[in-house]
Formats: sequence, structure tokens, C-alpha cells
Amino acid sequence: MKPIKVLLIDDEKLIRSTTAMLLKLENIDTVTASDGNEGIALAQKEDPDIVLLDITMPAEDGWQVLDRIKSIPEIAHIPVVLFTADESLISREKVQQRGASAICGKPFHPSQLIRIIQDLGYDKSRL
Repeated sequence: MKPIKVLLIDDEKLIRSTTAMLLKLENIDTVTASDGNEGIALAQKEDPDIVLLDITMPAEDGWQVLDRIKSIPEIAHIPVVLFTADESLISREKVQQRGASAICGKPFHPSQLIRIIQDLGYDKSRL
């Protein structure tokens, strides 16, 4: 069975490298992008199972990137988990209305992120 592939779009290099390392320990393949344009190109090329998307990024924020992902038919089906340092500023209703599947606060505990991935329907045997 092929491992789960996650695309992480975050402008902070430390977040990208640390999260990728943590996911690798759980047998999850990770590709990373530092901005929305790179992330969308990678989503189209890599066909990830899940996108982890930072909300607060320069130039184009996560909401704009989410809207772009959901407007491209070949990648619109990919579940998007929003990464944010302040979950209290985002309602679950807004997340669902905009087409995201979940929210993950930063910093996060690895088990929290794994639980979100499992809640999205990815079998523990693939992790």
C-alpha cells in the first residue's frame, strides 16, 4: 500500500522542515512549498492526498490559495487542512464554507496532526 502524501504550503522554512520530518517518522511522504503558486503547481504535479495550508503568508494568504485550489477541477477534491497560529480567529463554519476540511493550530503536537489525517479517512494502516 502506498504511503499517504501530504503537500505542506507554508512560508516559514522551519515549519516546513520540522513538519516534514515529523510526518516522515509516521511514514507519510511530504512535499513542501513556500508560497501559493509553488504549492498549486506541486498539487497538480504530485497529486497529494492532503494539503496542509498556512493561512498567514505574504503576498497571497491561505484563504486565497484555498480558493484557487478549489477552483481547479483536477485538484479541487484534495482535502485542505488550514494551519494557523490562532485558531480562535477562525470559525469552523467559515472553514467549511470556504471548502477546507479541518483546522490545525500551530504549534501542534504530532498526534494532533495524525488524528486530523485519520479523521479525513486515511486508514491508520497507511500511516
